[in-house]
Amino acid sequence: MQMHRVKLHFGCGPRVLPGWVNIDGWSFSGIDFATDLRRPLPFDDATCRLIFTEHVFEHIDAEFRLPVLHEFLRVLQPGGTLRIVVPDCEQFVDAYTRRDMAWFQTVLGRPTGGAEGLNRVFTMHTHRVIDDWESLSATLRAAGFSDVERSSLNASAIPELRIDSVEPSRALCSLYVEARR
Repeated sequence: MQMHRVKLHFGCGPRVLPGWVNIDGWSFSGIDFATDLRRPLPFDDATCRLIFTEHVFEHIDAEFRLPVLHEFLRVLQPGGTLRIVVPDCEQFVDAYTRRDMAWFQTVLGRPTGGAEGLNRVFTMHTHRVIDDWESLSATLRAAGFSDVERSSLNASAIPELRIDSVEPSRALCSLYVEARR
């Protein structure tokens, strides 16, 4: 596929972003491609300017994480940016340590105790790997990304990447990271 200045929304689910190429592992109304997210992307080398993925990477088995990131690197143009948002293990552990049941209630809905809340982040919705800043930044660097930076909710220097979900549960528990090719 020959395209320039593509903005790729990887693992979009039902949240289709106008002006973005929306791709997911399941077929939803309005998406551009339904494909196995572990497979090569349907783009030529260096055709994507931006990649945004939110609460998707934690669903990818450990052995496929580097290949997926290599694929992101392949399709990104030089200087292109990846914004990746995942559940933040550190925030879950912090809430558990503080015994903050209100936090778990907001983020997960109904845990009856800290252990249940902590376990749910590792098991709900087919999560495979839960990252913290150190693990995700190391994985991105191992894949070949540079300028790996921690960010925060809708705080990207690139206005087009200020598209994070503002759902209270996501805003509380997410790790926001940007990396460049």
